[in-house]
Amino acid sequence: MNTAIDLFLLADMEAKRKKRQIELIANYLMQVLHIPDGKHVILFFGTGEEKDNRQALVTWVEKHIDEVDPDEAEQRLKLLANKAVQTIQEQQWID
Repeated sequence: MNTAIDLFLLADMEAKRKKRQIELIANYLMQVLHIPDGKHVILFFGTGEEKDNRQALVTWVEKHIDEVDPDEAEQRLKLLANKAVQTIQEQQWID
């Protein structure tokens, strides 16, 4: 196979893996933080252009995902969950 094609395919696979990982983390945060369906947290986590809370969390996770070593998924989830709680508290959304 052509090396350029191989590199392209590997990069595409990595991008899809990272997108899936981001979606899983956003879903996890929705559950752990008991964020309901709707549009309640778009302004806290998103850019204001997202259609719902889940999409806003995806935007937020995309922004912060590279702050932790990608091989340490558990640490990444804990850090993101803590940062999400901090974001919510800063907006006085919860006590």
